[in-house]
Amino acid sequence: VIMATSTGDSGAACPSGSCTYHDDSNGIESDNSNYLTVEGLTIEDMYVAVNGGPDGGGGACMWGHGTSTNWTITGNTFHDMSWCVNLQYEGTSSNITVSNNQIYNIDHGIAFGSGHSGTTLENVNVYGNNIHDYANWDTGAADVWHHDGIHIWGYNDDGSDTVTGVNIYNNKFGGCIGQNPTAHVFIDRKSVV
Repeated sequence: VIMATSTGDSGAACPSGSCTYHDDSNGIESDNSNYLTVEGLTIEDMYVAVNGGPDGGGGACMWGHGTSTNWTITGNTFHDMSWCVNLQYEGTSSNITVSNNQIYNIDHGIAFGSGHSGTTLENVNVYGNNIHDYANWDTGAADVWHHDGIHIWGYNDDGSDTVTGVNIYNNKFGGCIGQNPTAHVFIDRKSVV
């Protein structure tokens, strides 16, 4: 188990009692990682949010950046953080599998996005996940957090990135999705070929 014990919104119930820290915290962070497997792990309470917040933090269960290849994330339980599986890819990132995970109390369940033009994401499989309950990340009319179960995008949505071979199937979405969802599966235009 990887757990933050006191990180979240004021008034939220953290494992240690009241949430006293309001910053991002990540369960696992990787930079240009290859052959990464995360299996049978619980990552929880990286940031406990309350509806109408959050106070400014977020965190992730897994935050990857750079070129990433041959990832397998399977059979895990991830909950209470802003963005759960968050890969900000660069260069050519490929052979990514996210399967059979329980993901809940989040703003984004699984996110693949690029902050650089001319990048490639290929051979991605997302299946068998149960992604639910986004409402604790609602911010009302401000709509600071747009909830997505799965979100894929390219750099500035300008068409300079190549995203190919993405397979999303047999995932379950639901629970209390809140007032600020975009979609359970949101793929920005000009990103996926």
